[in-house]
Parts: sequence; C-alpha cells; structure tokens
Amino acid sequence: MDVETPRIPAQQTPSYEARKDAGEVVQLSADVRRLRWSLNGPLATSVQAAAADDGTITSWHAVAQSPFTEPKVSSVTIKVDPLEHWEWQWLEQNEPYPNDPDGSCAVGERPRDKDARLEVKAAGEFLTIHDYVSAVHPWLMGLRGDLLAALALTAAGQDDPLPPETKLMAAWGTPNKIVVVREQDWFPRYTKPAWAT
Repeated sequence: MDVETPRIPAQQTPSYEARKDAGEVVQLSADVRRLRWSLNGPLATSVQAAAADDGTITSWHAVAQSPFTEPKVSSVTIKVDPLEHWEWQWLEQNEPYPNDPDGSCAVGERPRDKDARLEVKAAGEFLTIHDYVSAVHPWLMGLRGDLLAALALTAAGQDDPLPPETKLMAAWGTPNKIVVVREQDWFPRYTKPAWAT
C-alpha cells in the first residue's frame, strides 16, 4: 500500500500592507533604486539600470528578476504623487476671498477624486522589479494628462496643464508611493553629483 506524503505548500510571501501591519520595516531594494525610469514612451525604451556601486554594469534582465522590496512582498497597493495631493493643493490656491463668496475667482476645475491607486501583484513567489514596472508604467502613461495638470499646479505654480511634450520621470518614494516629477526636476535630485563618484 502506497502512502502519499502530504504536500506542504510553500510559505506565501505576505503583501506590503500585511508586513507594515505586523510592524515590519519594508524598504525598496537596492536594485530598484538603480533604475532610471522615464514616462515619455513605451516601457521598452523607458527604463535603464545604472551601474552598481562597485562599478559593474548589470543587464536589465538581472535587475528585472530582483525583488522590489526587502523583505520580499507578494503585492503592494501604490499611490502616485502628485495626484495624491492635487485636490488639496488646488483648494489651497483657490481659497475663497472675502469679496468672492461664490468662488468665481477660482482658477481651473477642481480635481475631484484624482487620488489614483493601483494594486501590483507578484507573478511568482514575490514581487519583482519587472512585475512592478510592467504594471505601473502603462498605468502612469494612462494618467499622463492628469499628471501634467497636477504638476503644473504643484511644481510649476501654474493653472494650465504643462505642455504634452513635457518630459516626466518616475522617482522612488516609498514601496507604496511612486513620485512623478518633471525631468528638469529629477536630474538635480536623483543623480549622484560628479564629486561623489
């Protein structure tokens, strides 16, 4: 008589939210911080991996298979800055004046419910950089019009959306927040100065 050995399922990797609720500190992995990610065209031409600190060049494939966070997570629900703060900033700039009780001096339409969120799930055991970028890039490209309008207000202090040809970059916030900035603002903040190399 054959006795079947019970199969023990592999331990499932918890989500980002489950690890946070358990009090764990979850950070972006070192490899994810090496990405230079533009939001100006298709994914195939938008992401580059910088050289590692030891000077070696890593191909996209190796970085793509790296975990998105340390410790690893199975999923994360992300929000995007500046959309997260867009309505609040609009309200701050369009505060009613005593001589304008009906709000007729407000500039532009109030951006209601523009706080976009996306749940990104692992294709395998844990969320990889490839899983994350493959899901988030097309999502952000679909939000490009809103991003240009929000950045006009938050980064440029103007009411009309930035021109469609404005170059945008994704920058790392926290594992559950992606920051989108104008390319001209990204380079001074997210590149290593020459004296630091």
